[in-house]
Amino acid sequence: MDNIISIVSKESDSLQALEKRIKQKVSLNRTHSVISKFSELQKGIELQAIALFLEVASTPGITVKALMKKTGLSQASCSRNIALLSLIDRHGKPGLDLIVSRPDPADSRRYNLYLTPKGQELAAVVADIAR
Repeated sequence: MDNIISIVSKESDSLQALEKRIKQKVSLNRTHSVISKFSELQKGIELQAIALFLEVASTPGITVKALMKKTGLSQASCSRNIALLSLIDRHGKPGLDLIVSRPDPADSRRYNLYLTPKGQELAAVVADIAR
């Protein structure tokens, strides 16, 4: 009887390990698919820009200061990536038009970040992939 319990226990452990590996592979495939969606918009897009987009998508109206705190990025990095994700990039060329910066009604020195309609569409696609 102890042998049967031992065999069943080992098989159960093997199945749990297999299930864990399958879940990990599915998760990695989804992550790759999300990154690929951003790469379709701009080849070689940096992960910092993707991280900023995801933060704005999950926290509409987030301030640049709060974004810096959540991502750990410097103000220069945030500004550069916000410009890339905006309608016009920092070089005056077309940006990705995924986010928009609006003055905070309570404090005109602060800006809040929101998704544009194009950004909302991308966020919906990313959310579908992540499910």
